[in-house]
Amino acid sequence: MIKVTLLVSLVLLSSIGKTQVDQNQTDVLIKLVNNAGKLEIGTRSTLSLFEHDGNSGFGAGGQFRIWLANRLNTEWYADFISTDLGGLGNRKTTHIGWSVIFYPLKTNKIVAPYLLAGHCFDYAQISLYDEAQSSKSRKSFAIQFGLGNSFYLSKRFDLSLSAQYMMHIGDDIHAKTITVDGKETLTFDDHSHSHSSGGLASEGHILITASINYKLIDLW
Repeated sequence: MIKVTLLVSLVLLSSIGKTQVDQNQTDVLIKLVNNAGKLEIGTRSTLSLFEHDGNSGFGAGGQFRIWLANRLNTEWYADFISTDLGGLGNRKTTHIGWSVIFYPLKTNKIVAPYLLAGHCFDYAQISLYDEAQSSKSRKSFAIQFGLGNSFYLSKRFDLSLSAQYMMHIGDDIHAKTITVDGKETLTFDDHSHSHSSGGLASEGHILITASINYKLIDLW
């Protein structure tokens, strides 16, 4: 009788323990899938390729993300990018903008590919290393679109990589290399797109961005 009672007790304890483990696994799954209302913060590094001046720039910035639904996210970011113009000048660019991120596939705890598109405000300044230390700046706005992938390192941390095409709309500034007395120097290109289109121009480049993000709190 004692053996039967002990055996029944062990079976009951085992069932309760298994139920608790299954419940814990379900809770973790719910936390991974139910992203709506989550706030993420992160830091980012950006590589700018195929710019009009033929140079590549590199920069850093920060961002935060607000999830609207399990497959719909928003990203609000700021970037500062510096581009060396062949040792003859420097271009500094600031982007402040936002993107909508859509996850077409059912997300899991390892990878989550996505599409993104958005808008940003842009400020650029070109400084020449000439005797007059000449510089010009311009403000414009841009639209961007591309694709990316998030790699979940844990329930809260992810590494995201994305590639976007950013098209600027507004006045543009460019510098070109000329040779004066056998010496190369930079000068501003007065024959930019804006002169032929009433002050409005469009130009684009590729942005490659890597970011680390952390799920901070639930907003709702």
